Amino acid sequence: MIALGGNDMLRGQPPAQARGNLEAMLAEVTARGLPVALVGLKAPGNYGPDWQAGYDAIWPELGARYGAVVVPDLLAPIAAKTPEARAAEGLMQGDNIHPSAKGVTLIVGALGPKVLEVLDLVRPAP
Repeated sequence: MIALGGNDMLRGQPPAQARGNLEAMLAEVTARGLPVALVGLKAPGNYGPDWQAGYDAIWPELGARYGAVVVPDLLAPIAAKTPEARAAEGLMQGDNIHPSAKGVTLIVGALGPKVLEVLDLVRPAP
């Protein structure tokens, strides 16, 4: 499982930099014949729409190119809830960037089926 990009986004790094880093890792993993899950994050809009679109395109494009199982947004199970519900359920830490233990539980539940997809790629057929 490769999950990278959140800190790059928060620091305003160019999407091409994150793409290059991810692509290097995917090339290495797939050259070894290993299946991989590629986990992304939705980019914030504070650096402009072109920057945001550049990040949001990384995961589906590289996932398709390298045959990865793609999770477009690691935080989707939390983001699907209203801000009020997130707060009431205590899903985020005080910085409102990182999930709390309860939020991580939701994320792990959502990742489970994707992990099973990757495992199906390495299991011998019956």
